[in-house]
Amino acid sequence: MYWQWRGKNLKRRVYMYYDSTLKKNVRLRVGEIPPGINSDEEADTFCHQKESEIEASKIRILRRLKWKSRYHNFEDLMEIFKNERLKESPNNWKNDIYYMEQYVLNFFINQNTFSNMNDWYIHFENFKNWLDKVKTVKGNNTLAYSTKNQCIKALNAFLKVMHRKNKIERITKCPQFARHLENSKNAEEVISESDTLKIYNELKSINSLAVELFFILTHTGLRINEGLGLCLDNLVQGDVENRTFHEQLIRHGVSYVGYISLESQPANSTNIRDNVRKRASPRWNHPQKDLMLV
Repeated sequence: MYWQWRGKNLKRRVYMYYDSTLKKNVRLRVGEIPPGINSDEEADTFCHQKESEIEASKIRILRRLKWKSRYHNFEDLMEIFKNERLKESPNNWKNDIYYMEQYVLNFFINQNTFSNMNDWYIHFENFKNWLDKVKTVKGNNTLAYSTKNQCIKALNAFLKVMHRKNKIERITKCPQFARHLENSKNAEEVISESDTLKIYNELKSINSLAVELFFILTHTGLRINEGLGLCLDNLVQGDVENRTFHEQLIRHGVSYVGYISLESQPANSTNIRDNVRKRASPRWNHPQKDLMLV
């Protein structure tokens, strides 16, 4: 990982690293570079830190694929599975292969030594518990529920093929996570912090109002119509009026400097505040009193 001056009059730093998979140098995107790097020493420190992150990511990937060198027969079985999935699901087979290699075989073969596929059903509950804790292949986030169910779906499809090919004696399906949990996502699963920073920096040069709206939406969780309907009257500085609620926040380590109080939201896109921050229309839909900390 290294940096160099680029641009007119050499006033802009760019950061590069060698990608062994692509066999070429890759330049970091703007959103991957933290703001506030003002000296060569700070740039060097960031390069060392980023290089460590890249190497750690490579190690995690290699560990997940360790089964290829430990049990060569599983590599052959994966080739059988791939060919069968190509016939059964030509538009989705790559996902099943990916989840099998990176998560399923990683658990059953790398993390444990469950080489007998006939006994895998005994460890289904442990596998699901492991999916709750394991980190994504790239990054340091836990898996979304939809991703966990994709892993289980790939496992069940693999066992079905193995039974059809007389590699195992019976099929026992691994139960998936409850479907309603798939809708539970945190902000990082919707848009990563690096992508947020990249969009913010690009919007700054396009539209100053849009960039402020984007900042508010991503940092508060407001819906777009709520953000468009905001006025200064909605912003309250200081503690919330409900002392019990305030004490609970402090007890749980939630710090804030004020809050946004939404008494109502616009009925449609035309009923929003005008340029002088006054209500353009008295017609509102779904009166409510929401509270959002800032």
